[in-house]
Amino acid sequence: MTIFIPIIDLTYKGSIRVWKRKETPIIVVRLIDLTLKNSFKPNKKFYEIVEVRGLHAYLDYDGIIILSTIMPDDQIKKFNPVKYARFINSLLPNYYLSVDGWTYDKKTKISEDELLRTYNETKELIALCSHAKPL
Repeated sequence: MTIFIPIIDLTYKGSIRVWKRKETPIIVVRLIDLTLKNSFKPNKKFYEIVEVRGLHAYLDYDGIIILSTIMPDDQIKKFNPVKYARFINSLLPNYYLSVDGWTYDKKTKISEDELLRTYNETKELIALCSHAKPL
């Protein structure tokens, strides 16, 4: 069985209309769409979603919502578990991707350090976000 899991661009209304036409049991929302450029601060769209009590209500969707943490490296550096937990606990997704990190070929030490950091920060997130589960 194949399941289509669309990634919804909350900054583009057409993206929302497309997946609503199909029965989709799971969608992915990108955290990067809910932050200000070059920072990890919430943008206007984030506050619109919080005002209606989360992603499910905002999107009028009762399926599974996964919050994606995939973002450019310069954004990752501005991240910490407490800031991320604020987004998760306010947006109320069902699941979130584990903490994003950067790894590069031929930079073994940096990659190892990043993997350890993402593991430890994901453990911290689990403690801070009891209603959503990490993937």
